[in-house]
Amino acid sequence: LIAQLDKEPPQVVLRDGYLLEYSRGTVSELSFRATDDYQVKDVKLLARPPGGEFRDLPLETTRTGYSTVRIDPSFHRNGTVELYVVAIDLSGHEGYYGSPAKPLQLKRKQGFERLIR
Repeated sequence: LIAQLDKEPPQVVLRDGYLLEYSRGTVSELSFRATDDYQVKDVKLLARPPGGEFRDLPLETTRTGYSTVRIDPSFHRNGTVELYVVAIDLSGHEGYYGSPAKPLQLKRKQGFERLIR
């Protein structure tokens, strides 16, 4: 029965109002929405700090399907963080936002420094 109801992989999108950028020395907060034709079982975010390896970062997921992560300055070190999100449904289908091969990039805003260069 689940196979009939759950034919498609989950879809993951960046929540409106959230950007893949942050200001120097601040916490970056990102929020994603995962949906499925039946039910999302799990959502994970993997991120790689500058010069590091991918790590699973804890997401806070609400009943409405929003998953939010806080990336501290101790993790991003004011550099570019590569990341991707994977959502898994009850049938084991996986849906991605970014991917291990083509991760998204969370970048530091280049405001005043860009103007003086």
